[in-house]
Amino acid sequence: KMNQKIKPLATKIISLRSELKVSKDLANAASQEVDEMFKKDMGIEHAKKETEIVKQTKPKTKELKQNPPSDLDSKKAFRKIALKTHPDKLIGLDDESELKRKTELYQKAQKAMDDQDLLILADISIDLGIKPPEITNNHIKKTIDEINSIKKEINHIESTYVWKWLFCLDKQQKEQLLKKMFEIMQRKYETENPRP
Repeated sequence: KMNQKIKPLATKIISLRSELKVSKDLANAASQEVDEMFKKDMGIEHAKKETEIVKQTKPKTKELKQNPPSDLDSKKAFRKIALKTHPDKLIGLDDESELKRKTELYQKAQKAMDDQDLLILADISIDLGIKPPEITNNHIKKTIDEINSIKKEINHIESTYVWKWLFCLDKQQKEQLLKKMFEIMQRKYETENPRP
């Protein structure tokens, strides 16, 4: 019964981790762009490189390391996966799509091993028809906590001025958002660089 929960949770967590990375990269690039515009507007040469707009009220994501899986569980699961997917085991495999699939699964398993992510290793095991490592309610809870935490972080990023500015299609609204950010940055700059 536990195995039925593994696939949807693994799919969700992988997708959300990827979405969070893309969101952070986009927001940081937009922040740098706004920074440059602000420096130019203010005539500041050596201001700090990165604006704090994205990080303004970043939610505290609690550490999700409660009861991490034992190193041994991860290693055992990884070894079983490697027996079927390691590049050395794929020599002579003629089926191109199967070769690609197993190579991708091996890379995914390596990352999961590094992250001690037993749920992802279990998901890969199921994909390969191998008996998956035992997933406890604790593993499920930890994954659900991480899913909720990532969702909060994505929502936070998408609520920032810089994100709204980046995706705003209305020219007037976009200028208003930029003006608002400049005001915040100006106050911050003046606080950090008081006039003598």
